[in-house]
Amino acid sequence: MGTTVGQWARTARRQCWSADSLDGMWAYQRAEDEGTRWYLIHIPTGWTLIGGHGTLRAARADTATGDAFLDLWLDAHWTLTQPAYGIGDVDSHDRARAVLTWLADDEPRLVQVAAHRTESRRLRESAARCRAVSDDLGRRFDETMRANPEDIGNKLLAGRLWALRAECDSRATDLHIRAANLAEAAQMLRRADLADRAAALRGR
Repeated sequence: MGTTVGQWARTARRQCWSADSLDGMWAYQRAEDEGTRWYLIHIPTGWTLIGGHGTLRAARADTATGDAFLDLWLDAHWTLTQPAYGIGDVDSHDRARAVLTWLADDEPRLVQVAAHRTESRRLRESAARCRAVSDDLGRRFDETMRANPEDIGNKLLAGRLWALRAECDSRATDLHIRAANLAEAAQMLRRADLADRAAALRGR
């Protein structure tokens, strides 16, 4: 996704404060001060995504992969779960509903992407735990072999520890593969979403 730079500051070090995507879907903005974060604004709805990016490159990558649309959808849903105590909160809820209306056609795909991303994260965390157990078993194996390598009981225990470690390593590898497959599935769904949007823009 291309980007058109909007405003520059004439300082000793040239600084960019804002830019727009060429498709007119996203604005990238930050405060006019060096080192501030870049925020994404969805131009059709005026919604500013929660959080930010350290560089314009990172912000552009978020829109280029389609992650920004998923974050837009998640932000709007999260906003609607918050209590509305005053006029400002009610306005935020109204704007969140407008965002979800704008994304209505994409919701089934976004639900899938969100589910894939959540499950992929869970699998990666499980894999990390398996790796930690494997490392601990490896240390216990080394300690057992150093204690009395000729003792038959130690040999049997060491053999069992080694088998358990191999099982944990295999499980961790399997979890990593499943997590990667889910992440790739989510990426394919995001790419399909971007392709559909590009086709819709060309058809206008």
